[in-house]
Amino acid sequence: MMASKELLLLQLLLLTSLVSASHHWGGSMNVAFKGRNPDGSFKLSIRARDTYDTCDNHHSWYCYSGNCSSASSRQISQIDSSTNTQFYKSRWCETENIESWSLPTDKPVQFR
Repeated sequence: MMASKELLLLQLLLLTSLVSASHHWGGSMNVAFKGRNPDGSFKLSIRARDTYDTCDNHHSWYCYSGNCSSASSRQISQIDSSTNTQFYKSRWCETENIESWSLPTDKPVQFR
């Protein structure tokens, strides 16, 4: 009886995690200073890798507040993808987004 209650609890936890999962599974972001432009603005590189449930999704960054400008270049590519049918059919796709920015000053900036 105790084992069946534990099994039921584990099944409910698994179901809850599957139902609440979104299309974005996680990722990482790296921001690097790349020097100065001839006009005195600051070069910035944003490199983000993210994993999704399909290859149709990706992140693009925009300047939300502060020392704003826009991306001067943007390159989005698919890194890897797979299908796993061991427990349930799920597909994942890893993408990489590389953006170059020129910021007018060295004041704080907020990206979203």
